[in-house]
Amino acid sequence: YRDIFYLVVPIVEPSFWSILTTPLKPFHWQAWLVVIAAVLYVAFAVTYIQTGKICPEGKTPLHRISKIFYTCIRSFTMGYVDNSSETPSREEKVVIVGFSIFTLLVLTAYTATSAAALITYDDTEIESLDD
Repeated sequence: YRDIFYLVVPIVEPSFWSILTTPLKPFHWQAWLVVIAAVLYVAFAVTYIQTGKICPEGKTPLHRISKIFYTCIRSFTMGYVDNSSETPSREEKVVIVGFSIFTLLVLTAYTATSAAALITYDDTEIESLDD
C-alpha cells in the first residue's frame, strides 16, 4: 500500500505590486507611519542635540532634509544611531538608548507577526490578541 497525494490548485502568478509589498504585510499601514515618524524624530533629535540646529549644514534645504532622511533610514536599518558623536552628551545617550529600545521592540513585533502569518491557514488578518 502506497500513499500518493497530488495537490491540484490553480496556478496564479502574483502581481509585481504584491511581491513588492510582501515585506510590509506584517504591520498595518498606520503602524508603519508610527515607525517612520519615530525614526524621523530620532534623526531630528540627534541632529539638534549635536549641532544646536534642527537641520544640518548643507547646500540647499533639500540637501539638508535628504541628509536627515538618509541618517534616519541608515540608523534604523543598522540598529543604532549612525550619527552619534565620539563622546555623547547625556541628552544624546538618552535618545540613543530610547532609539535602541524602540528598534528592539519593532523588530520583535515584526518577527512575531511574520511568524504568526506563516502559521495561519487562511488569509485572515490578526485583529486582536484573541485571534
